[in-house]
Amino acid sequence: MLGNNDNIQSTILYREQLKGYTRPYYNLQLGYHLHSLIYQFEMKHRKDFREMMIHHIIAIILIISSIVDFRTNIGIIVFVIHDIVDLLLYTCKVIIDTVYYKLLYVLIPILFTCWIYLRIYCLAVVIYHTSYLISSGYAFFLTMLLLLHLYWLHILIIFTYNQIILRQT
Repeated sequence: MLGNNDNIQSTILYREQLKGYTRPYYNLQLGYHLHSLIYQFEMKHRKDFREMMIHHIIAIILIISSIVDFRTNIGIIVFVIHDIVDLLLYTCKVIIDTVYYKLLYVLIPILFTCWIYLRIYCLAVVIYHTSYLISSGYAFFLTMLLLLHLYWLHILIIFTYNQIILRQT
């Protein structure tokens, strides 16, 4: 998906301001994370309150940092990595409590494959290829995001086992 190392490095070396299609995409992402951060205070009773607060704070810091440092090309890559998996994840969340829950037997393997490839592997590749170009703070927050994804993968495996595997028996 990310191509060879030369393509990755040439994309990352290019510094770009927000313009064209990137401006509304950035505004949408920033708006979503700001809204979610504020809305989290209404959801203090949720088990994942702390993790989601950390996630939204990290996302906002990364979005603003990439704008300020003219690294929106890196930001777009990170957005796409997340949006593809989010589409699958929220589709699964909608389907799980319906009569169509058997669709999950198809969607869950696709979700796991995309999660591991995009959120773990591709994000690690982006961090590796950008660490010498970006500020250490930006690399730190990207790494924190990667660690959150590893944690959530663990939670997703447990949830899948409890909801899908045990549901059959």
